[in-house]
Amino acid sequence: MYQHWIEMNLEVAGDRVIVEKTCDYLILNINKPLTLKKIAMAMATNRSKLADSFKKELGLGVFEYLREQRLLKAQQLLIGSTSSIQEIAFEVGYGGGANFSTAYKNRFDVSPSRERKIHCERRSSLAVSSDVLFRSRSSELADR
Repeated sequence: MYQHWIEMNLEVAGDRVIVEKTCDYLILNINKPLTLKKIAMAMATNRSKLADSFKKELGLGVFEYLREQRLLKAQQLLIGSTSSIQEIAFEVGYGGGANFSTAYKNRFDVSPSRERKIHCERRSSLAVSSDVLFRSRSSELADR
């Protein structure tokens, strides 16, 4: 009985280690075309063990996790860079802009171009607001 408990805990710990290492590997290789076979080989395990470990630990498949990470990184790049949408698509591992745009819209309910436009408008309005505030404060100080 005790031996069985130890084996179960070692298996859970093993799953956790595989998943953590795989997540790190996926992030480092986010822009590369990956297959489950290639990922499993890099983790020194087999495809079934890898897929089962992901489902147990994260409740997601390997590629569900990868897609989420790709889209989150793309969102950061859309908001914080001037790279084109096509460049961002390639940078996060999408072969083409159309597939990327569809996946992005399905995940965030907004197209990549609209996402960028929304954040550019927000930055512009914040810049205008802070400029108006600065001028207002400057004229108040000058009047004293």
